[in-house]
Order: sequence, then C-alpha cells, then structure tokens
Amino acid sequence: MLNIEPSSCMTLGGDGRQGKVIDIRGWDMETERSVANILWQSGTANVYRLGHKGKADLKYKTPAPGGLYYKDHLPVLG
Repeated sequence: MLNIEPSSCMTLGGDGRQGKVIDIRGWDMETERSVANILWQSGTANVYRLGHKGKADLKYKTPAPGGLYYKDHLPVLG
C-alpha cells in the first residue's frame, strides 16, 4: 500500500521536477484529501490535484514513513 503523506517525494506530470509533499488537504468544501501542497527543489510551492474529481497532476516517487493501517478494516473487493 503506497503512503502519500507529508515528506513523500513526487514528480509533476512529464516535466520531471521533483518535490516533497508539504500537506494534503481538501479542495474547499468539495472533497477531502484530494489536493497536495508540493514544495519543489527550486523553493517554490503550489497545490496540485491528487484525486480531486478523479484527476491527478502528480506522479508518486517515494513513500513517506509510517502510514499504519488495520488490514482487517479494509473493504473486501471482488
């Protein structure tokens, strides 16, 4: 299970820039945990979709530590 949390390393689409997740939050009152605030290596920061309305602007690079979950609390699929 991938863990995208603050300190995860991400890249933007196809341009290859790398940055770290500062925080993950909702988009106004529409959705929860659907956008990520990214700090780029250049020092600039911006907000990108991470599932908001089914769209994603970022590619996952490396996980953040932690992210524990209870396997038996996950839904059964299929």
